[in-house]
Amino acid sequence: MTVKKIIIRSAWLMTACLLLAACQDTPGGKNEKIIVFSEGSAKNAVIDTFTEFPPEIDTCAGYYAESEKALTEKKYIYADNRDDIAFVKIKGVMTKFTLSKPDTTEKPLPMQIWKNKDYELNIIIKTTQKLGEVLKQEGILILRPKAGGAVVKKIYGERRC
Repeated sequence: MTVKKIIIRSAWLMTACLLLAACQDTPGGKNEKIIVFSEGSAKNAVIDTFTEFPPEIDTCAGYYAESEKALTEKKYIYADNRDDIAFVKIKGVMTKFTLSKPDTTEKPLPMQIWKNKDYELNIIIKTTQKLGEVLKQEGILILRPKAGGAVVKKIYGERRC
């Protein structure tokens, strides 16, 4: 591994750790932080919950909520098909993402980058428990509108199959 790759991976890991630590409950009880890196419309990138999966998401899937309670209530904010398609409901619209950069490395906090024409979605996940074919996981979701800014949420979920 080159020095440049080590530096880049270290920077991503430090960013992930800082963002994970920054995601704390707000007074309204929501686990949401809006961080504006530049002028833009991040405040308009509201992430909504959904209870039904799109047809592309079947039994082999990863699905995540903004709290463990929301997960048991099946109020999801992110789901993927464990392959190349993911969904987030943004401003009431189920929004589809395609995998832009899979993370195949063996590092503590692997990150996947998903994209569509309006947003970039970064998912950083760690496995906390393995129950048979189910992996209990937690991490962070970073939604970046192309117009600028970002919405960061801590997520809890399961990966099956």
